[in-house]
Amino acid sequence: MVFFCIAVFSVSAWLFLLFPRVIRKADMRPFLRPFAHRGLHGDGIPENSVPAFSAAAEAGYGIELDIRLTADGKVVVFHDSTLDRVCGAAGSVEKSDYADLLRLGLSGTGEHIPLLAEVLETVNGKVPLMIELKGETVRDTRLCSAAYELLKSYGGDYCIESFNPFLLREYGRLDRRTARGILSSDFLRDGVKNNLPLYFFSSRLLMNFICRPDFISYSRDYPRFYPHRICRLLGARTACWTSRGQREIAEDTRRFDIVIFELGSDS
Repeated sequence: MVFFCIAVFSVSAWLFLLFPRVIRKADMRPFLRPFAHRGLHGDGIPENSVPAFSAAAEAGYGIELDIRLTADGKVVVFHDSTLDRVCGAAGSVEKSDYADLLRLGLSGTGEHIPLLAEVLETVNGKVPLMIELKGETVRDTRLCSAAYELLKSYGGDYCIESFNPFLLREYGRLDRRTARGILSSDFLRDGVKNNLPLYFFSSRLLMNFICRPDFISYSRDYPRFYPHRICRLLGARTACWTSRGQREIAEDTRRFDIVIFELGSDS
């Protein structure tokens, strides 16, 4: 009897931690399609640039993009925590004013780091957006309110995603209607060395209770990993990142509801 009670309690606690949103669920139908990862980039078009987003919109693909908050409070579209890979400069978005970021080119081109407002004007509701909230500090949620102020009057479809459940919770507090998704991977198998308990819980989606996501966006490297498959049984939609080339896109389309992709070699 004691063993039975312990087993019931353990399963109940596990399900409580894992469960996606089940009350006032967001409409996920507009997002059940392929999404171009950071726009359609390549051949001289840099990632997370206005031309990359224009190309994706013209091709009819949804657009996945990343946003950060500058030191002077501007919401910009940029992925990395530092500027060196894409801009060849020291520093970070969060420690730079936007006027200084405008002087930097993207991947050796004349394209600049765009404002989210600029991207919204470019896409103008033609295709849905999947907007990732980036933040290196777990509990700094200022990006949420800044992004919400820009998005609340946007006429097109968009959803929000993040690796950070606290950012998703804060955005959900501001706007319950918008679909929100947790990003994850099997971080321990990916080789993460620090904060192992945190990454263990995150990789097994045991921090879902913080934000109650509508969808789970998981690394395609682990398609059989059971937590996101169980979340799907519990009502969440599933996405994968990042499929590269037509072969992977076709394969992942059969396994996930949403495929975040980059076009490239099928080798």
